[in-house]
Amino acid sequence: MYTEEEIVDTDWISPGESEKYDVESVGKMLRAYMRDPEYKEYEYDLVVGTDSQMIGNSFQFISVISCHRIGKGGIYFYHKEHVSRVKFPLENQKMRMFDEVARSIALATYLQNQESLVPTVHIDASPSYKEEFTATFSDQLKGYVQGSGFECKVKPESYVAHAIADKHTKKKSRKLQRRLRQAERRKKAKK
Repeated sequence: MYTEEEIVDTDWISPGESEKYDVESVGKMLRAYMRDPEYKEYEYDLVVGTDSQMIGNSFQFISVISCHRIGKGGIYFYHKEHVSRVKFPLENQKMRMFDEVARSIALATYLQNQESLVPTVHIDASPSYKEEFTATFSDQLKGYVQGSGFECKVKPESYVAHAIADKHTKKKSRKLQRRLRQAERRKKAKK
C-alpha cells in the first residue's frame, strides 16, 4: 500500500464488525465522528500507524487509522496486507521498519490530500536514548515522517503502532504458536 490507487483499493475493518469499508467511507465516518454535535467540546487525536509481524512465509502488515475522542474513547479501522518474506530478509529489520513508516506516510498523505484530514503518524520504535535495536535509527524514522510534513510520535506515546496495530499483527501469530504447541504436546503424548 503505497500509491493512491493502492490505498483506494484497500479494505478497512472496524473491530467487531464483519463489513469492510473503502478508505473514502472511512474518511466520511471519521469526519462524522469528529463532528458529532453531542461531543463538540471534545478534542480529537487522528492518528495513523503500521506494525508488521512474520506469519509463516510472509510478513503481515497492519495499518491503522484511529480517531481518539480525548476523554471519551475512540474508533479505529485497520487494513491487513501480506508481503513475501523474501522482500525483507530477517537480518534486516531496519528495512522493514522503514517500510512500515512509508506505509503510514502514504496513508497520512492520502487522508490529507483526498479526505482533508491531517493525522499524526505513530512509529513502532523506541526513542533514541533507549538501549533497544529500534532506538538506533528512530531519529531517522522520525525525520522521514517530519520531512513528509507530519507530526510523529515514538514509543511509548505511539499507541496506534505499538498497541493497536501490534494487537492485530500478534493475534494470528499467537494462534499459530498455540496450534504448534498443541501439536507438539500431541506428538509427545503419542510417544
